[in-house]
Amino acid sequence: MDKLKIAIVGTSPVTFALAPHTDESWEMWGIHDAHVAMRRGDRWCQLHPLG
Repeated sequence: MDKLKIAIVGTSPVTFALAPHTDESWEMWGIHDAHVAMRRGDRWCQLHPLG
């Protein structure tokens, strides 16, 4: 059984580039407005209240 690999990616300029953006064996989960810079994303989460 393969293990699920998940990268939770935010917008910190310090760590954003460390995410495995091109490794298809990872699921990419973006938070907040990371979708603006991410090449791909499997799921999106917004942790702040809307409005």
